[in-house]
Amino acid sequence: MGRQLISGRAMRRVLASMVGVAGLALAAGASAPAIAATTDAPAAAPQYNIELCCQLCPKAADPTSYDGSSYLNDFRVLEQGRKGWLFRSKMDLATHIDINDESIAQLHRLVTALRARGSELVIVLQPPRGLMDPDMLTTAERARYDFATAKQSYANALARIRLSGAQVAPLDTLVNEHKGYEYFFRRDHHWTPEGARHTAAVVAQTIKSLPAYRQIPQQQYVTKEASLIGKPGTLQKVAAQICGGSYSMQYVTGYVTELAGGDDAGALLGNDTSSNGDASGGGLLDVANKGNDGGGLLGADGADGGVPQVALIGTSNSDTKGGYNFAGFLEQDLSVDIFDTALSGGSFDGSLLHYLPSKIYQDHPPKVIVWEIPWQNWPGAQEGDKDPYKTYRQAVPLVYDGCDGRQAVMSRTIDVHQGSNELLFNGGHVEPLVGGHYWLDVQFSDPTVKDMHAMIWYYSGQKDSLKLHFNQYVDNGGRFVTELRDDRPEYAKATMMGATLEIDQPVSASLKVTARVCAAEGAGQQTASLQEVRHGHH
Repeated sequence: MGRQLISGRAMRRVLASMVGVAGLALAAGASAPAIAATTDAPAAAPQYNIELCCQLCPKAADPTSYDGSSYLNDFRVLEQGRKGWLFRSKMDLATHIDINDESIAQLHRLVTALRARGSELVIVLQPPRGLMDPDMLTTAERARYDFATAKQSYANALARIRLSGAQVAPLDTLVNEHKGYEYFFRRDHHWTPEGARHTAAVVAQTIKSLPAYRQIPQQQYVTKEASLIGKPGTLQKVAAQICGGSYSMQYVTGYVTELAGGDDAGALLGNDTSSNGDASGGGLLDVANKGNDGGGLLGADGADGGVPQVALIGTSNSDTKGGYNFAGFLEQDLSVDIFDTALSGGSFDGSLLHYLPSKIYQDHPPKVIVWEIPWQNWPGAQEGDKDPYKTYRQAVPLVYDGCDGRQAVMSRTIDVHQGSNELLFNGGHVEPLVGGHYWLDVQFSDPTVKDMHAMIWYYSGQKDSLKLHFNQYVDNGGRFVTELRDDRPEYAKATMMGATLEIDQPVSASLKVTARVCAAEGAGQQTASLQEVRHGHH
């Protein structure tokens, strides 16, 4: 159990008392022999009591303590639970999860595109912490927390997502106030290995119900106890930042899953993260060098026989760094090899956009893609969340590798300078470049570029300010792929006039960028599919 926080004031009182005792002892040092000579019994050792002041300081209950950064805002407001637990009132104790029509319609487009390439999408929506471990709330917190409403809202969210056509693991079956294990860490937002184990069992049953599962070669895996996992905890770090003091580490048993017999091909697939900290292991998922594999296990002429037919994308709950062994438990329950390309810090779409343009996906699309998503990362689940269209306007064309292998309707390479750069112009013989029918594929000569701001201009007088960003964990190779805007009728029917690239900072003299526009896969079907799903919900 973690050590409770002691207030600075209480600690200072204890230290002052100890210093005072020491001072008295020093002052009495010269007369100590005389005292010993006049008393028969030794003086009793002094006794001191240390009392808990307040498990979380009063400042932690002040919402303004979390101002100043989006990271701190995610922890608003910390509440003390039982047995050393901490909860976030805004995120962990939420009782309403909003899965709006727009996010369902956009996901449907991705499901359709993946299915066209032979992959079934399985969604793993991680539930809120309070819902999974309500027995760790204090009596007062439990009285305020509407468990029944939270449970029903989560079940409804899963049902809503199923409207997209995706398979959705029924994790609501794990909701149990008396389950006998801790699904989440006490002071951290990740699930424990036990939480991962129970989740994997439910996900495995969902996958086994798919016809595609019967086509995947099976082999036996075994899971063994490994070293202990020490978890300092994101919640306790924020508590220490606000209140001072510290908690002790929480230790849980870690696990490792291996191919029965000890032969593990994981290293061949680039799952080893020790070399560079990237979930891809710097190997087969290297999008910047996608065309230079030169053979090997997944070379240009390779067959699917050695490639895992189940891929796992998601967050730090699923990657190989945390030690929660979610992929390993899936391997054991499914008896199939898992290609784990989840990304720590990837948030909702980082791992997805990292994986789709990779060589391993483009050459060997798996039969099943498991997408682990914490509920709070779902676009629109919380007020102020980003528009889901921004993710899917990139993901759908990336399923088909954007304009790679397609004839470009327009193409141009320019030297980039600070300020506004004319990138493309649809003049002279005007092409009917309308949203929903065309994709834009931009490649910087510097593969480390992770931000792009482009202005897309239309003959109708409208303009689309396109800002795309990849975080540090996503290897986009300096490439940005997106649909021409079609989420609103006025854009879907508008003809693109041109594009400018807006550069705010000074750049190197050698920086170049190539932009291509090409016809979309199933041109004209995106908008129709979107409207069909939207109308189907009413």
